[in-house]
Amino acid sequence: MKRFPGGSIWRKWDLHVHPPGTKLSDGYGSPPNWDEFCRILEESDVAVFGITDYFSADAFYTFKKEHKHRYPESTKVFMPNVELRLNEAVNRGNEIVNIHILFRPDADEGDIRKFLGELKTQVTDQRDRNLKCSELITTQHFKEATVTRDDIAKAIEGTFGRKAVRSDHILIIVPANNDGIRAQNGIARKANIADQIDKLADALFGNSKSTTHFLKTDRFEDKRQRSAPKPVFSGCDAHSFEDLNNWLGKHINRPGSYKEVTWIKADPTFEGLQQTLVEPEHRVKIQSSKPDAKQPYQYISKVRFQGTNDFPDEITFNPNLVSIIGARSSGKSALIAYIAHAVDPDYTINQQVAASLIDDKKRMGPAAGKNWDAVRHIECSVEWGDTDAKTGKVIYIPQNSLYAISERPEHITAKIQPSLYRLDPSFAAAHRRTLADLRACNATIREAVTGWFELTTELQAAQAALRNLGDKHGVINTRDRLVAKIKVVRSASTLTEFEVSAYEKLVEDLASHDTRIRIIQGESRQLEPYLMLDDGKYIEVISATFTRSCRVRNA
Repeated sequence: MKRFPGGSIWRKWDLHVHPPGTKLSDGYGSPPNWDEFCRILEESDVAVFGITDYFSADAFYTFKKEHKHRYPESTKVFMPNVELRLNEAVNRGNEIVNIHILFRPDADEGDIRKFLGELKTQVTDQRDRNLKCSELITTQHFKEATVTRDDIAKAIEGTFGRKAVRSDHILIIVPANNDGIRAQNGIARKANIADQIDKLADALFGNSKSTTHFLKTDRFEDKRQRSAPKPVFSGCDAHSFEDLNNWLGKHINRPGSYKEVTWIKADPTFEGLQQTLVEPEHRVKIQSSKPDAKQPYQYISKVRFQGTNDFPDEITFNPNLVSIIGARSSGKSALIAYIAHAVDPDYTINQQVAASLIDDKKRMGPAAGKNWDAVRHIECSVEWGDTDAKTGKVIYIPQNSLYAISERPEHITAKIQPSLYRLDPSFAAAHRRTLADLRACNATIREAVTGWFELTTELQAAQAALRNLGDKHGVINTRDRLVAKIKVVRSASTLTEFEVSAYEKLVEDLASHDTRIRIIQGESRQLEPYLMLDDGKYIEVISATFTRSCRVRNA
């Protein structure tokens, strides 16, 4: 089973805590009160600790043994942090630069011992031989010891191998301020050294004021070189119980004491810490309150199933983002449907109807071919972040909803338009003017299109009439032949121009009269059923019938 099923969430981390027995500035008293120290760490709201000692990991392993004895089921995570000092100073106070080697929490103790046995210091013995970190004994040794960057690189290579990826085994963290690498302005040599140490480091110890600087990609003295964005962590650097009680996991801002809280969005593992190197801006926050804090009654923490083997008995959700990944038909949509139905059944079914082409609530269900009645034996329950909360609100978007919505643009407009009008009244006025202009343009277009079709119809009728008249050239040729014949006949008949014109007029009148006669004859045939001859005159049939009836009565 996955140890952190909820995924990456914001937790407090403090990677710089000195335990009792630390080689320098040990303010915990003697003998070490491990009960008190272990209790404070275990009861704190800090999830991950960097247990720190100077040039040594002895205090870490002593603490780990003591804590395991007292809290064998603890979920706290502890990483060995070996604090060193470089033989270089770059800041205004001319303080030598501290450097921290943070090991994996599950690092092999032999590897850490080997690293400290490989790392040469600048402290020498009577024979002028450089002592290794593991050979430092006296308090004076630890006060005076420094190391070089080259010797650190050699010790890492000698411990993990030439081809090893350094960040898979250790992270190098250097302070940003005080005994750190923020060089004094105007001193180019120190600025260059600071940049070289910056390049060596994976992350920085600092405060919220340092984060922006170390996220820049142009922070080096040589602006032609790109600087990688790096995370900044704040640590309490406690050396006593008073420090622990006042600073651990707390935001303190008072004269002479300024401490901040580091939040990291990741699993409490070394791999989670590695993720901050990739996303320093989004994975690390130095602030008093929890980032992206949500009210516990507003998010779902767990979903439980009973009566089915299709889903695990319990699924833990992340309060910030949950992504359900799986192959096609693996149950992603069904899981979401079950959750929505468990919170609000009526709303869920209505959403499913709206997203489908079927207006039948009884056919809706969590998956194709299954309606809600068919899966009544499956119990799905939702647990909110606040376990006392029994109800809540979800927004459920079924599969194919967006496609269904896209088929109803008027619904989209009805939902979006009021919000836009409310946010920007000037936009509302401009939009209404645009709609009015659009309606006017559409009316003009419709009128033009109608006119176009009418003209097209008239053109087609004229073209048909022309086709009925015959070929243009044929008609012209026939006309010309007839004109020529008329001239021949006219010449042969010895008729004058006037006589020919009168003859043509007479022929035209006769044709007109013939046409009128045919029209009158047709009308007469239509009127015959309604007329009769009476005393030589045509009268309406109804009137004639009425006249005869009168005559009979008079007789």
